[in-house]
Amino acid sequence: MVCISRAISSLPQFAVFLCVFVVLPVEATDELFIHVLSAGIPVSDAEVVVDGVLEGRTSRDGSLLTSVTGVGSHTLSIDTDQGSVSARFTSGSGQLVDAIVNVDLGEVFVDVYSQTEGIRDRKAAAEGTLNIRVTQGNVPATQESIYIAGLGMSLQTDSEGEARVTLARGRYRTQVAEQTANLRVVGGLTRTVKLEINETQETMQLATPDLEEVFVVASFDPAGLEVSERDTTNIVDTIGVELLARFADSDVAASVVRVPGISVQDDKYVFIRGLGGRYVSATLNNATMPSTNPSKRTVP
Repeated sequence: MVCISRAISSLPQFAVFLCVFVVLPVEATDELFIHVLSAGIPVSDAEVVVDGVLEGRTSRDGSLLTSVTGVGSHTLSIDTDQGSVSARFTSGSGQLVDAIVNVDLGEVFVDVYSQTEGIRDRKAAAEGTLNIRVTQGNVPATQESIYIAGLGMSLQTDSEGEARVTLARGRYRTQVAEQTANLRVVGGLTRTVKLEINETQETMQLATPDLEEVFVVASFDPAGLEVSERDTTNIVDTIGVELLARFADSDVAASVVRVPGISVQDDKYVFIRGLGGRYVSATLNNATMPSTNPSKRTVP
């Protein structure tokens, strides 16, 4: 899995419209959320191609929600009037993908994570903010309870029918007036989402959410690497030149800890599953490297 840790610190605020989300079960097919920007402004009608297949075009707010199938490496291409951007990412079964594309900078920020993350992983995840507006018959629904399933928390709208909450990125099922809807929280995004209660049809719709600001934060999830290594019975090449080129790490020492079971002690020495010293060797162009420390065999 590839996640690039970068941040956009100075994007102007803007208001846009977001297409209606269909209410789906949380266990639905793996989702790919794409948001395209150019100079901080959403890009509409951008052509999105995933694995060589045209998935659609971005809406007026620059976003597109589609599905991603298959385990392993995927390609993502964005074609706009301002230019084209391509990237690769790796995802596994049961994972969600958030991709923030900056066409003018030629950059793609990708966050891949599991739909069934534990509490510990959620606490370390990037957060997004939702400003939820609840209306009923075009009138703000004041003092209306908003229950978020899986978190055991409930919000209450104010006199304007609004409630604000910051959550770890992911997909959440909400319930208002015995009606449910799925909300997608994207790390670093602050969005205004309108929930319209329709008592006649007993459904709740998401209507014209406003994207207020963008602050992109991505984190690395080693789940994609674990899939290829966990059950292996032989030596595998986990991080090659291609993956190193895609990581934002400044050196190999920062990248090696991405591999499950590997740690770095004393900021120098690699330990594999708790074993270090004479049990670890390093090679360069298939030649064993000598240690610069005469008292240790391992290469710092």
